Amino acid sequence: MTMRLQGIGIVDAEPAMNIKIGDTLVWNNGGTSEVMSITYSKTGKTMTIIEKTADGKIWSDYPRKMTTTRPVAILHK
Repeated sequence: MTMRLQGIGIVDAEPAMNIKIGDTLVWNNGGTSEVMSITYSKTGKTMTIIEKTADGKIWSDYPRKMTTTRPVAILHK
């Protein structure tokens, strides 16, 4: 699976259900964030993640909700 990120181009992507705590996600224009926690809905169709940005700010006030099938770019080290 691939996806296009603005400012980067075509990158490899995986379904969001493959995200694990500690993974680094890549966003448009090269922004990155580290996954701090993951919470699944009762049905398991959606998930909410809390992230820490590259500058160390933890986004607990703005959790990111997504479907588990959404493509995301995970930076593999």
